[in-house]
Amino acid sequence: RRDGIRPPPPRTDVEASEPPTKKKREAQLLHMRQVRSQGIDPNGRPRSAGALSPVPNKNPRVARKAQTASKIIVSAFHQPTAGGERKSPPRPRRLARRRTEAEPSQQDTDVTPPQIPQQNRKPSHHRMAPPPRHLLLLPVLLLVSLLRAAQMETVHAAAGEGDRDEGARALLALLQRVQSEALRALGPRDFDPKLYVDLPLAPGADRAAAEAALATVTTRGEMEAFLARYFARAGSDLVEADPPDFEAEPRGFLPRVASGEARAWALQVHALWKDLARRVAPSVAARPDRHTLLPLPGRVVVPGSRFREVYYWDSYWVVRGLLVSKMYDTAKDIVLNLVYLVEEYGFVLNGARSYYTNRSQPPLLSSMVLELYTATGDLGLVRRAFPSLLKEHSFWVSELHNVEIMDNHGRLHNLSRYQAMWNKPRPESATIDEELASKLNSTAAKEKLYHQIASAAESGWDFSSRWMSNSTDMTTLVTTFVIPVDLNTFICKVRWNGT
Repeated sequence: RRDGIRPPPPRTDVEASEPPTKKKREAQLLHMRQVRSQGIDPNGRPRSAGALSPVPNKNPRVARKAQTASKIIVSAFHQPTAGGERKSPPRPRRLARRRTEAEPSQQDTDVTPPQIPQQNRKPSHHRMAPPPRHLLLLPVLLLVSLLRAAQMETVHAAAGEGDRDEGARALLALLQRVQSEALRALGPRDFDPKLYVDLPLAPGADRAAAEAALATVTTRGEMEAFLARYFARAGSDLVEADPPDFEAEPRGFLPRVASGEARAWALQVHALWKDLARRVAPSVAARPDRHTLLPLPGRVVVPGSRFREVYYWDSYWVVRGLLVSKMYDTAKDIVLNLVYLVEEYGFVLNGARSYYTNRSQPPLLSSMVLELYTATGDLGLVRRAFPSLLKEHSFWVSELHNVEIMDNHGRLHNLSRYQAMWNKPRPESATIDEELASKLNSTAAKEKLYHQIASAAESGWDFSSRWMSNSTDMTTLVTTFVIPVDLNTFICKVRWNGT
């Protein structure tokens, strides 16, 4: 060979089943030391440092996942001993026999084991015991999690068109038409586009009949009559829900606030929880095709005013405030609502509406779980939320958000960015987005702008000049071309929270 190293002859099936002689083992070890010293694998191919296999996968993303999976599985079989060292249980005979001479164990390459006289050897099933059954199950569970993470890369294909239910999509399409016609009939003054996509169908009203009636609406009076006949009030599908853990002056509330005036003001703010607490009406779960509001299992706290639903990163601050107010049960309900959204959609939606299924918001669910666990010690909540936290992390590092960059030293790094699964006007702000896009000429340019607008909304910074190439012109939004330090900090914190 060109490297001056002769590879050992290939093993036959007979040789593989026979124990190697001392002379053969010494020759094998000498060969492997020569191979490793020259940085090539036993077949003569170059080997990179730390490679998991002689032939690296050509797809770097697949190779990284394989490396992660291998490290996790290897670490699962190494348990710490009482002295703090990690001890590996003996490998089963079948696994040990499959190791080829070209791939000796690390122990083989460092020191030659003492040879046991043939007459003193015991059968291999006495020498090696299989690892405990629970250890064999652990890597299987870890592999399942990794496979689910890989499947999350395609979640955007399933969620990009809004709610998965056909009836809910049809309702949203009707409401967007109502929104557009209402702007024409009522005029732009005090016009709120979100009001119209939040309307539930009135009891007994038929969507098809509403679509037909809308075609005849021309005047302001006709529009007002149309809305009154076919739709219920926006927000009527949320009902008030007195939080059972609310106390007018909870014990231990703000113990370090000495000022009587400041304390009185804080108690007034605390009292707002009763005004903002809601529960999704049972009719939403029974007939989701009549609402854009999504059904949630627990109590919610809404921001108020025109924001009649739960929002993702608003909920982080809501949870922290509830913990200060000692309202632990309500805080847990909010967290479990977000866990439910991950279970249903693969990630936490921007908000609990069918038109928010195309984007998320800053990933703070793990921080909410940690805050609640720190305050209550509720380990059951952690167990319940943990699979969803893994799933959400996979969403944020998937192909949709991942960006691979190279630093000045030639090292590759994987970071994340905001990127919505949408290239149309946002339903809740469609008339506003369309007016902005009217400054552009081509359909392609408008679709790109809509994509950047929705991605900026995913960041929670809607809107900030940090996403614009020209800080005075919103048509220059370049959200998906920015790698935000705050987003990547949140993702790092997800990993830290899990340790």
